[in-house]
Amino acid sequence: MRTEKPPLDLLSAALVVAIAACGTGAAPPVAAAGGGPSPAPPAGSVDPAAPVVAEAADRSARPADAAQVTAFGDGFDGESLDGRWEIVNGELADIAVGQGELTIRPLRYSVWFHAEAGPGVVTPVTGDFAMTTRVRARSTRTPDRPVASNFQFGGLIARDPASRSASSSENYVFTVVGYRGDYLSAETKSTDDDLSTVDGPPWSSGDAELRLCRVGDDFHLLIREIGATRWTDAITYRRSDLPATLDVGPIAYTYTDDVDLTARFDFVELSPVSSVEDCRRSE
Repeated sequence: MRTEKPPLDLLSAALVVAIAACGTGAAPPVAAAGGGPSPAPPAGSVDPAAPVVAEAADRSARPADAAQVTAFGDGFDGESLDGRWEIVNGELADIAVGQGELTIRPLRYSVWFHAEAGPGVVTPVTGDFAMTTRVRARSTRTPDRPVASNFQFGGLIARDPASRSASSSENYVFTVVGYRGDYLSAETKSTDDDLSTVDGPPWSSGDAELRLCRVGDDFHLLIREIGATRWTDAITYRRSDLPATLDVGPIAYTYTDDVDLTARFDFVELSPVSSVEDCRRSE
């Protein structure tokens, strides 16, 4: 059941940062049909390569241009969450800042799936943007190891602010990394009017650098190993229904009552883009 949240505080600040982005021309992979957790793919590593763009119904105006995005970055260097962020469904997780990272530790079953919404922190952004993070989906019980049970993930979301209302449908896209039933996975999801479409190929660990990049109606989800310089396209979702202004930021979810996840984020960086090539730029 979704929790109704108070109106979003539209605080803004300009912290211009360098944002990593690099490119490969790899095409995105096919998304699995919604209706439940997608089935496990064949054994072995899967290189995201099969092209697809998921199309949603056109229900709103196209996004504003990239110039409206204010670049900022948060390295989580303090002891409390910066005022630009708003906590979403905070009763579902222990959300804290300390030792140079943001941690989201779900306390119970809490999932971003169909009409349900999990915990996270978000900030509003208008126009075309790239959002990047470095995340480690770790076991709470054994923090030096990746999460290794059930369906438990951490990553990034771009969500229609109207979804905060209990009377509205869930509409968002996300990219996460973690554990998927019986294997480590880099999962992507598009939820359109409470119907989720999921893709869950294997990933080499519980750690990754993730990028969620909007260019017009298209949301390009990219991934790379920590320390790598080249991005791999995970998937592209076409969501012409989503409004110009979105809530964006880090999330976590645990599709289980046996919760054992701490999602650890080293930073979140946001910058304007004007093309798909900008999504793939490297340092």
